[in-house]
Amino acid sequence: MILKQRILLLLAVVFLVLVPGNGWSAGRSSFRHPAVSEAEICIKGAAKNRHPKPRATMTRIAGDELKPMKSIPTVIGGTGANYDKYRGQGLYVMYEEVEGRKIIRYIGRGDAPKRIDVHKRDWLGCCKLQGEVIWENNLNKATGKGLEQYFMDAHGKARSERPHTTLGNRYRSYRPTSNNGPAYKHAIDAFPDIVRATKALLNKKGFESAKEPFGAFRKRKGCPN
Repeated sequence: MILKQRILLLLAVVFLVLVPGNGWSAGRSSFRHPAVSEAEICIKGAAKNRHPKPRATMTRIAGDELKPMKSIPTVIGGTGANYDKYRGQGLYVMYEEVEGRKIIRYIGRGDAPKRIDVHKRDWLGCCKLQGEVIWENNLNKATGKGLEQYFMDAHGKARSERPHTTLGNRYRSYRPTSNNGPAYKHAIDAFPDIVRATKALLNKKGFESAKEPFGAFRKRKGCPN
């Protein structure tokens, strides 16, 4: 008799656990999968996608990456395993498209195609920003950093310098007091044609400065800091 009662009790427990639609299992499942918003999913995913530093395979020639360039680049540089961080940096823009207008929200440099791909999976991607290459991995390091800072200044400055800026860049491209800071600035001052050519490319591609502060934009889009 006792054995029979135990068997019946065991069957009842199995029924409660396995059979869908009964009160106990339905109640438990409702707490197992809480609703998660799309923004929360994106933010959690962005936290896992830090910007990996590209592994340059090119040999450094001492000092040439810090000198002003002598001509406007026309050859497309390598990307990925063929990226040359000394003589083959790119310049790119992350932008918001509004009724066909391209509103600049971030200016970056490095392995431009790869950087844009990474941004699609980080917090800028959560902001629904799109990316476009301006210089195709054909700038030396000094020119790349100099242009990045020049156009950050021209379109609102970094957030560390101007809290209510329209750009999403957190920090400057370089510190003026750093060892190579003067070389980065000189690369632009000594070759103004590269600045004019960059402005022409931005205009040709239809880019324009934002007016809305980045903080307000981020709040409107529901994207992380």
